[in-house]
Amino acid sequence: MVNTQNLNDEILIQDVGSLHHFRTEIPNIIFDMELNSSEFVLYCLFKKIAGDGGQCFKSNKTLCEDLKWGLNRLIDTKRSLAQRGLIKIRKRRNEHNGNTSDLITIVDIWSQNMEEMLKKKNKQNQSFSDEKGDSQNQRGGLSKPKGGTLKTKDKEEQCKKNTVKKDNDRATPSLTFSKEKSKPSLFNATIKMSDEQKSTFEWLKNLKINVDENTMSWWARRYSFQRLETVYNASIKKKSIGAYMQTLLKKDAVLPTEQTRFNRDYCIYFKELRKWNTLKINLKNAKIICGNQEHEIIFNMPHDEFVIYLEQKYENLG
Repeated sequence: MVNTQNLNDEILIQDVGSLHHFRTEIPNIIFDMELNSSEFVLYCLFKKIAGDGGQCFKSNKTLCEDLKWGLNRLIDTKRSLAQRGLIKIRKRRNEHNGNTSDLITIVDIWSQNMEEMLKKKNKQNQSFSDEKGDSQNQRGGLSKPKGGTLKTKDKEEQCKKNTVKKDNDRATPSLTFSKEKSKPSLFNATIKMSDEQKSTFEWLKNLKINVDENTMSWWARRYSFQRLETVYNASIKKKSIGAYMQTLLKKDAVLPTEQTRFNRDYCIYFKELRKWNTLKINLKNAKIICGNQEHEIIFNMPHDEFVIYLEQKYENLG
């Protein structure tokens, strides 16, 4: 291919997705795209000189001097970045139909960057959960709570001493006398559960948390697996995981899920990008302040729907 540019041609560089102020921000996904050194350096330079949605004129000569490159290397690297979808190059002509500066637009990849980074973060959190579970298995689980099976065995021994025995020729049922009724600690295997509930019950047992099997059985029949998994993830760093899970379940606590966290992070990004000062973001929701009125934005919906929903709110109330 014959190059039609020369060293004195100017290039117009424009970034429509920049978030930086007095600094250069590079999406982390760039480091995972296996760019060669020339592509990476030129992309960073374009991000640096473009400004926040502004324009910058730099001739090929100046760019080559800044980079200490030749013209062919510069043009080839620009073309490579365009093929990767990181920039767009639009040829322009002057009033005499001659070549003038290229219009270079840096493609906004912040949303894709956020999605990929959240996926990595979730994988890291899952790895942490798996490692914690393995560690508990190696220790043989947590210690038995007070009032468990050991205490029940003591009561049974006492009951044997109080048994009234008759002569050997006549068999009489043993009678036990105790003012306090001991709570059964053995799991009632006769309780019917669906296949999904059984699977959830087995998952709870494998967590090795300090909760008896009757309680786990009740949880498996009362709550969905997604709810229990969310509560477990919120309790995993607590000293007593089972007790904290019980507290959250009894209070019917509203907890962030992977979906709500993802939508909340996107909302933070959207607010900064649009400079939406009337949008106040909380842990569980966001609110648009319009005078004396507040309009709630919920996070609990599919991400694709949330993106459209947020755009509509911004157009109507932003």
